[in-house]
Amino acid sequence: MKKTNGLFFALCQTAFCYSQTSNEFYQKGLEASSKKDYSTAINYLTKAIEINHKCASCFYTMAFVHYQTSDLKSAKMDINQAINIEPKNDTLYVYRAIFEDALKDYASVLLDLDKVIENDPKYAMAYSLRGGVKLELEKYQNAIQDFNKAIEIDPTYADAFVFRGRAKSSLEDYRGAIQDFSKALELNAKDYQTYYYSGYAKNMLKDYIGAISDLNKAIQLKSDYFEAYINRGISKSALDDVRGALQDYNKAVEIDPNNGVAYYHRGLTKLRLNQKDSGCLDLSKAGELGESGAYKVIQQFCK
Repeated sequence: MKKTNGLFFALCQTAFCYSQTSNEFYQKGLEASSKKDYSTAINYLTKAIEINHKCASCFYTMAFVHYQTSDLKSAKMDINQAINIEPKNDTLYVYRAIFEDALKDYASVLLDLDKVIENDPKYAMAYSLRGGVKLELEKYQNAIQDFNKAIEIDPTYADAFVFRGRAKSSLEDYRGAIQDFSKALELNAKDYQTYYYSGYAKNMLKDYIGAISDLNKAIQLKSDYFEAYINRGISKSALDDVRGALQDYNKAVEIDPNNGVAYYHRGLTKLRLNQKDSGCLDLSKAGELGESGAYKVIQQFCK
């Protein structure tokens, strides 16, 4: 799930802490958090909570800070405190679901999101997040139903289109997936992951030129996008641009030298270019890093 800094800060701006002194520390903590000075934020928020134990906004801002620093257990403890203070605030349950998802506690995520949807059947984000969990659990058709509902409520919800496209892609409905990715990109043309997902789907349909176009955009937006280089290399290779593919695999190895996938594809490409010794060494490295299929190629071509 994506991090949702904006909504946190929107909530914080409208929240009120009962003690003025507590509120002063809270505002300083909020300001430090917005600057990503998380240790300072924690210090100020701790002081605010010491003064006012009923400051819900202090607790959920602290939860956000702990989430950003990957202290997920503390984030969940903090959001639990906020919920104890404001048990009817549906948004707090949504954020707890986000933290639970990061902890891979999917059963708890679904319980929280079911509760939110029961209380507010028009909460598009809750449907989309619940669909995202079902996507992770490989319940693709059920996930699509949740994304459908999110889109019905909010037709401009780009993430819901992206997630629905991913679910369709997992069901090998690549044309339907591409349609969803295209709509998502109309709504948010700067999402490098969506270009990647679209490129992957086009690759699967053997639309290699279209795939390369999408993957080019993904790489323009994120220059160290390992998966995009791998998939662009695959598309180039399919179009017999073998040297272009080799350049992409070289870049992938540079980005992540401990990923066997890059060595595997680079090894195969070098074999196509009659670079047997170097190619077989890459395949050996791929096998060493866990790509077991590399050894079958070695047995066939590296004797």
